[in-house]
Amino acid sequence: MKLALFALAAALSGATLALGQIPVIDQPLFNTGGNLRMSQLWQDPSGQNDSDLDAILYEDFKLTQGATLARVSWIGDPSPSLGFRIAFYPQDPNSISLQPDIFRQGGGPFDEHDYPSVTQTPIGNNLYRLEAQLARPLDLLADTQYFIAIIGLTPQPFNTWRWAQGVGPGTGTFWWQRADGGRYYRVGDDRAMTLYGQVITPTLTISPDPLVAGQNATFTIDNTTPSTRAYLVYSLRGPGSTRVNQLNVTLDLAQPAQAGSPKTTNGNGHAVWNLPIPISGRGHNIWFQAAQYGVKTNAVATRMN
Repeated sequence: MKLALFALAAALSGATLALGQIPVIDQPLFNTGGNLRMSQLWQDPSGQNDSDLDAILYEDFKLTQGATLARVSWIGDPSPSLGFRIAFYPQDPNSISLQPDIFRQGGGPFDEHDYPSVTQTPIGNNLYRLEAQLARPLDLLADTQYFIAIIGLTPQPFNTWRWAQGVGPGTGTFWWQRADGGRYYRVGDDRAMTLYGQVITPTLTISPDPLVAGQNATFTIDNTTPSTRAYLVYSLRGPGSTRVNQLNVTLDLAQPAQAGSPKTTNGNGHAVWNLPIPISGRGHNIWFQAAQYGVKTNAVATRMN
């Protein structure tokens, strides 16, 4: 019975995620396909994988808000008989160039799975829209450079699969080709793809709630921009609308004031303030919100008892 209940809970969780999926990155097809570029690996039975036509495309992307990715859609040739390998990479931290972290020791994808079967729909001009539900949801941060590699898996050494051009941000695509001496370089066109998931909302939590005058309270923010200065503000006036041009945000408080000193979030967009609650505040309602440049959390109403 416990196993059945667990399976049901997992199924419901997956269904909830699927229902909430929206495009968080969308790079539509360029014209009628534009520059279709090869991205495939021969699945050599000997394990050598050394076809001269082996090639890999790595498309970069950056989310404006943190999100949980669940599904990928892309456009290109019909699926090879062995399906696809889809991998996600971080930015190479030792390079100022826009390139995935595949060169240094310990580098490589933080998620990689093979998808032998994908959904495909013809869209004309011998192109197909292909789609796969990710093997596991991926929690990705806002304003952080990532790369996705979509690779056709072929049973013969001279089979090819090509990824169509997309209307992207103009940063191009990182590309590796074995036949070109195994070199890596950047081409000027982007790839056609859509990433689906749920947006992760920046949040502020307060403990204890309500506050206790004369004691300390903890204010925690999560899902904000990593490694970025954050500000905690409060209002005794209540909800409102206050534009802060320096941060490019409109706070949801009336006459806000800064609480404590600014904090720099960690690599996961997390920061904590531990602040004393003045005895003189006892009996007053108070509202809090946190903000960074272009980012704000929810506003939290509480009371100082």
